[in-house]
Amino acid sequence: MKHILDNELLNGPLEVQTRLRPYCVARCVTSLSDAKETAIHLCQTWGGASNPIIALHGNAPADYLSKVLVASEVDGYQNHTGEELSIPYLQNEGAWDYPAGLIVAHEPAQGARPVEVVNLVEDDPWHLVYLATLGWMPNMLSEALCFTAGLEEANIEKAIPIERVSATGDLDDLLMRVSNRDKFTPRQFSNLYLASGSPPNTGYLGISSPIPDRWEQAQAAGPNIVVVVSPDSVDDVALLWNLRALWGDRLPMPLGIPRAEFDADSLRRLRQPATTTRFGLSGGDLYVCSESVSHHELQQIAYAVPSVHVAEPMDLLQPQAAPARPRSQVQTWTDGTSRITSLTDDDRKVLSATAREPSLVMSVLVPAAPIPAVGPLRGSYYPAYQRGTAQVQATFGARKGHTNEVSWPSGWTSLSATALELGLEVRESQPGLAAMNLLRALGDTGDIYHLCDMELVELLYELAERSGMSWWKQRWNDAEKRLREESKTAEEIESLAAELGRDEPVVAPSNEGRQFAEARFRKCFGNKKDASDHWLEWAVDRRILVQGIELGCPNCRVKFWLPTQEMSPPHTCPGCSRTISRPFGSELVKFTYRIGEVLRRCLEVDALGHVLALRWLTTMFADQGIVGAHPGVEFVEDGKVVAEADVLLLFTDGRMVPVEVKRRATAFNEAAAEQLEAISTKLNASFDVMCVMEPLDRCSAVAALKRALPNRPRFLLTMDELSAQHLFWSAGGNPFEERHFGDDSPKERRVKWLADLARIGSGPADLAEHTVDYWRKN
Repeated sequence: MKHILDNELLNGPLEVQTRLRPYCVARCVTSLSDAKETAIHLCQTWGGASNPIIALHGNAPADYLSKVLVASEVDGYQNHTGEELSIPYLQNEGAWDYPAGLIVAHEPAQGARPVEVVNLVEDDPWHLVYLATLGWMPNMLSEALCFTAGLEEANIEKAIPIERVSATGDLDDLLMRVSNRDKFTPRQFSNLYLASGSPPNTGYLGISSPIPDRWEQAQAAGPNIVVVVSPDSVDDVALLWNLRALWGDRLPMPLGIPRAEFDADSLRRLRQPATTTRFGLSGGDLYVCSESVSHHELQQIAYAVPSVHVAEPMDLLQPQAAPARPRSQVQTWTDGTSRITSLTDDDRKVLSATAREPSLVMSVLVPAAPIPAVGPLRGSYYPAYQRGTAQVQATFGARKGHTNEVSWPSGWTSLSATALELGLEVRESQPGLAAMNLLRALGDTGDIYHLCDMELVELLYELAERSGMSWWKQRWNDAEKRLREESKTAEEIESLAAELGRDEPVVAPSNEGRQFAEARFRKCFGNKKDASDHWLEWAVDRRILVQGIELGCPNCRVKFWLPTQEMSPPHTCPGCSRTISRPFGSELVKFTYRIGEVLRRCLEVDALGHVLALRWLTTMFADQGIVGAHPGVEFVEDGKVVAEADVLLLFTDGRMVPVEVKRRATAFNEAAAEQLEAISTKLNASFDVMCVMEPLDRCSAVAALKRALPNRPRFLLTMDELSAQHLFWSAGGNPFEERHFGDDSPKERRVKWLADLARIGSGPADLAEHTVDYWRKN
């Protein structure tokens, strides 16, 4: 099932997006000279301009850079500094670099757009900015690239048209060169025949969301970023290089400005049309950052210019995709594996002039089954997954039509990997096991909607109760009356009731529950026979209910109940053990219904609310990067359960969000809120959710426990939201407080729900019949 974190592997035909690409390796540097040499080398390498440059301090990159690398489509890191280095989940890989000049050699050089190489004197304050923004290329191909290509030496200018110009660094000159569409920059040249960089968010509205977004500032900035570069800062050079890699080299920005040249006039110049990029409805403001210049110093200059903001580098440098050649297709999967062709005819044509086979990677994405970008899914000897994609080595020299086997992880494996990043193991809780069995019986999360009704839920709990529960409830009512007469407060009574388990479901053992006739269900459904008949048929087909009859022994008068599958006589009386050969009289058989085992187990552990909440949450976050959800997870550390979530949400960026579900609002007290807070803290959750299976007007005390930003938000789901059929998330709205049911009253919503029940299974198997039926009626 879609968006369910289970052990099921992919099967059947699914859309697949593949990206053929060269290796992408982070290059570690410790000095400006290292950074310069690395940048020049990467400008000669196919796809090199998108390889990150990482500045090291104390034998390690900044913590935020390590996290960005783990979440990026980066195959490893290269460390030639001679220092011991370890970046979590990344391997120290040898870079499989290939000359970009050999890739473009399949096209005639005559008439090709030239590569402009700009020379600045070494002491020009703009020297580092030009290098990181435009790149630079020497006359001769580097020795390392010649070796890779199987060449003794190579003069670059004989292979590709190059124009070398001398210039004096200046903001206007730099803007002119990054905007010139008649010539390539060395950075642009290295990414020829590859799709590189991220586009700005064209749907950006500039409206804050009630749900925290780690990359809110990055989304607002888009490519409109200025890096203030100090003359001796390798970190600033690397930051500017990496931001250009993130956004590609198609737009004027990101851009750098030397620290000595940074002033309000330069910001005003960058705010002019065609320099900053407008996107969405409100994207286009300018963001300034620097690794070497303090936030306060930047703010003193930026505040004088409208629509200019100062941000930290860690809030602007997002995980990036490697440059690649994309395509999409439909592939058939069998038990989580598929064989996919890595190279098309067009790919072979682009690579036809290569003297020696380049080393290539095929990244595979299955949009219908997203996976999180977390470190424990990365691999070297085993299947590897980066930035939500599977990585396999592509074979260029193999025969045409050669395929590579691709494996895709299950949702549960994705959850296990995400928890492992926090040092935790996961296992299904008992409620989670019962809820998953119910989900499998339903077959589709959409069918959960047929259970989203307060009266029906109460009826199902009543059907599952032990006999004698009415007496038990009456005794409780009498006890509460006496407590009130003794001047006990409502809070004291509820506390005592919760302690003694008044509201805990007392579900009968298997085959010992009550049975209700069809009339009892029809009454629950407002005496709507169509709704009752269709729902009962649907429930029996999915093993939620069991249909049967009650028989009586003519000898000892013991009554017993048989499911319809066992109605064929003769029968043995459970009382006297005599055989009843003719159990049915001449009158019509009257069927009754008992709770199905799959639902009984779910009610026994009070997990029905988990299922209802899961349906709402997976539907609401379907387009918000959700990997999936599970209706009951335990987190284990050092062999002990340290946290339990009634429902757990997993997102593609590795966030885990816990949900606490209660049947009654009275059960959601401060202790329950503290428990939820402890779980959220353990999981580093960005928000959490309270869910109560009662209407909002009964949940005023629980609503007081809600929270909003800047604290960790805590949202409330009630039966009002759970019973909504069509969910939406309006721009700038809070999805947990949207009126998904419009202005309908609860009574009107129930009328619509009953109408939907009456249509269960009524549609034609051939959907084209709808079209024919329309013309039949018109």
